[in-house]
Amino acid sequence: MARRIFGLLALLAAGYLVIGLAFHLKWSSDRAVCRELRVARGEFVEPEIFGALGTVFTVTYWPVYAWANTYHFGDPFATPCTRP
Repeated sequence: MARRIFGLLALLAAGYLVIGLAFHLKWSSDRAVCRELRVARGEFVEPEIFGALGTVFTVTYWPVYAWANTYHFGDPFATPCTRP
């Protein structure tokens, strides 16, 4: 019984991380497009400073980022280019 519960929890954790990785990849690509657009307009673009640590945070806390972006901007993948 414990083995079955552990297997189910491991499957749920793996699913959570896969969804988080997909969220990170989509959001990163949207941010890269926005960054290129802002550079082309001559705006200041802050450098990427977190690298792998930023990936860990995005994969781990994707529900918080998705909820906050949807609540404030109406899009779970909000970037500075999509904000009003």
